[in-house]
Amino acid sequence: MLEQGTLVTNCLEEKMCAELFESLMDVLKKEIVIDHELKEFICAEKQLLLSAPSLAQIQQSNVVKENMILKTRMLEEVRTNLIKKLATALGYETERVKLMDLAAAAPPKTRQKIESLARDLSKIAAQIADINAESSGILESAMEQIESSVGFLSSLVSRAGVYSGDGRINKAPDEGRLVRTEG
Repeated sequence: MLEQGTLVTNCLEEKMCAELFESLMDVLKKEIVIDHELKEFICAEKQLLLSAPSLAQIQQSNVVKENMILKTRMLEEVRTNLIKKLATALGYETERVKLMDLAAAAPPKTRQKIESLARDLSKIAAQIADINAESSGILESAMEQIESSVGFLSSLVSRAGVYSGDGRINKAPDEGRLVRTEG
């Protein structure tokens, strides 16, 4: 593995490494844009959940969110492949290399850009995780209310009815004993 601070000049082809670094920064920028859009969408989705949406609204929301997540995963895969290519070009082990290891091997200006983009990406990811945790609490509370309502309705349906199947009033079962009739 290369020492920290080693420059791209140790690459076999300096131009190839520079192009890979540029591609990596472009992908990171795109990831930030998509993650920012996802964060905004999740905030809007949280408000939607609080407004008692219809099933169609929830399904539409899920479709949009799934598309955004798919875009994020595709960009993540592209980023992973670029990191592996850069690692190979710089002499790192491709399975253990991290983005910041590669940034350390880049020219100072490129390193600063990559570090800045990585911080921005981490910040947005943490914000998304926080919003998801809040939304999860809302959904868990809603599920508890639904389960409670279903239990209540079940108890109403399963209780012995006042009328029998032939329409006569059922006699209440004798439960308990009359102890005293005067008060």
